[in-house]
Amino acid sequence: METASVVIKKCLIETNINQAELAKMINKTPQSLNNKFSRNYFTYEEVTNILDLLGYELKVVKKQG
Repeated sequence: METASVVIKKCLIETNINQAELAKMINKTPQSLNNKFSRNYFTYEEVTNILDLLGYELKVVKKQG
């Protein structure tokens, strides 16, 4: 299972946005955002907000079986 940090980083790569640009978009300092990535410490609200800003959405799907 991928962490929130990994998922967000993949989305950043696909959208050609770097972490400094994302930090500006969410009104955080680059250092604060870097700390969140290194500790993988994102709230659900932060993840959904970041994904929305990048043009993605989070879906929860029930497992089969």
